[in-house]
Amino acid sequence: QLSFAALDVFEEEPLPQDHPLWKMDNVLITSHIAGLTPDFQKKIMTILLNNLKSYLATHNLQTNQVKLSAGY
Repeated sequence: QLSFAALDVFEEEPLPQDHPLWKMDNVLITSHIAGLTPDFQKKIMTILLNNLKSYLATHNLQTNQVKLSAGY
């Protein structure tokens, strides 16, 4: 059993005003901004540049590659 959940992404966005999650005391809902941290842009640019260099050299990505076999 979960005691608390912080949710940022939903199947339907924006989450409808009458959705039951809005009324739950143990749920924190953010507006799809949970990934925006102070160093977000620096990190995303590092990932982009590493992947671009790797792709140009080997036609493969190095960082944050999706693993469909793992279910995501």
